[in-house]
Amino acid sequence: MFKNQIKEKLSNYAYVNKIKSTEDLVELIKNEKKDTFSKVMNKNTFYKYQYYPNIISNDICDFIINESEKYAEKNKSQENPTGWTKKRHKNYPTTDLPINEIPNLSTLVNNIIKYNVLDKIEEKYQVNKYFLDFNDVFIVKYEAEKQSGLEKHTDGSAFSFNILLNSPEEFEGGGTIFYEQIENEEKSILVSNTKGGLLFHSGQQSHAGNKITQGIRYILVGFVSYLKKFNMDTNMITDKKLYNQDELKRILNLNKLENLDTDINLLSWKINPSNESDKINLINHIEKIKTNKIYLLDTNKNYFNILEKYVYELAMFHFARLNIVYDKEKYFIEFWNKNEKNCKENNIIHSFHSDKDELRLEQKNELVYPLLSTVTYLTDSECPTIITNIPYHHINKLEELENNNLIYLSFPKEFKHIAFNGMNLHGVIDLFSENTSPHEIPNRKTFMINLWEKVSPTDRKYNTNSNLLDEVYSKNNILIKNIENNSNYLEKNIGKKLLNGIFLNISNFKTNTNIFKEIINKDIIEKNDIVCIKSIL
Repeated sequence: MFKNQIKEKLSNYAYVNKIKSTEDLVELIKNEKKDTFSKVMNKNTFYKYQYYPNIISNDICDFIINESEKYAEKNKSQENPTGWTKKRHKNYPTTDLPINEIPNLSTLVNNIIKYNVLDKIEEKYQVNKYFLDFNDVFIVKYEAEKQSGLEKHTDGSAFSFNILLNSPEEFEGGGTIFYEQIENEEKSILVSNTKGGLLFHSGQQSHAGNKITQGIRYILVGFVSYLKKFNMDTNMITDKKLYNQDELKRILNLNKLENLDTDINLLSWKINPSNESDKINLINHIEKIKTNKIYLLDTNKNYFNILEKYVYELAMFHFARLNIVYDKEKYFIEFWNKNEKNCKENNIIHSFHSDKDELRLEQKNELVYPLLSTVTYLTDSECPTIITNIPYHHINKLEELENNNLIYLSFPKEFKHIAFNGMNLHGVIDLFSENTSPHEIPNRKTFMINLWEKVSPTDRKYNTNSNLLDEVYSKNNILIKNIENNSNYLEKNIGKKLLNGIFLNISNFKTNTNIFKEIINKDIIEKNDIVCIKSIL
């Protein structure tokens, strides 16, 4: 047992020797961490989740619900008529209330986690509870006629938990669905809970909140990190050319950025146009216009060219999905297109970067990210978008990089659309080319949309260019028939040193396509829209 190993190792040391044996102790912790995550993320078993009934009493459950509703009632406003927040988490928003903002619940719930939850995580996953830390704890309210569930996703935490606060007799449906990929086949299991029951699992395990069809379901949710603030690996990235150390030091709002949701939150859809001819019209339009010119969309206009119309409809789709009532004075839509035919040195098509207001950072020393970043692919390509879980403001923190153990690859397919957290480093590579010198690639056409809240990018202007030969589309015309969720998703586990090698190349503006070729082949690309590469810690 891990704790017995440490106890035995330290029992032979005088106090001063305990201090000197820090490296030995760290080595034990590293080995324990690797063993823990290999068990938690074992791909052949549903060992990943754990369930304890009646972890808290019915009275305490009722008290938490009552205090939450009282708090929401007091905080109703014209902008927020229910008092519940709906935009705290970007791509997977829930109707929730953060516990730390409810005075009558903060201490109570923190003690429940300390004494009832962390002990259970330690017991079942053989971790040291003194290295566990709960980051975000909140009450979620699901209603049959409103937000009734939560789609398939992973969390950015080492562990996640939820406690059902009301009786299953008060709603129909509900529960947590767990997914896993077994030999290219996705399997799922629905786990139901009882009032006061605790369910916890690895945050990297794909899961969803099963929809309720009647009633209301309340759950207490929390994200738990493990060894987050400890640099336990001597093989971490040390040559960081991707960021400017002096630039990060002068960022005035760096502390505030630590509260942001840094999950990748990658989602994928297929766009089905109302008219098939619009596909050709859009591609032809992008062929004609200048690429890389970035504009803001003027939503006051009643008529758009075909690219603007697609941008408008997709932006409104995301505002609705995120439960945002669009206000042109508060939200801004940035867009641009690319028509790529060339690859740079080292198989780089786009260098790894974060989406941010570059001019604001330069002029005001303030780092601002968009609310959401999106890419729409107009052609098939073997050159994927690669998205890491390193936000720009964490690139200089080795202890943070310890937890950056996954990368997503999104493969371009005709009229595929993705959305993700643009603060995380992302780029584009030519995956299968043997030529590392600059070379041509099959035409890769895309357009990008970033949504901004409260501030627009400093140097962006509204698109006022018009071509009399362009066909125009009324704001009320619908070009997109529907948008379907893409479910072709594959997880690949690799060794941590191999994944660290990928991060090292990214930090040096390089790629090693041989690393990816050990993981990805063309058959995988044809069958999957998204591939998630994870390390076995």
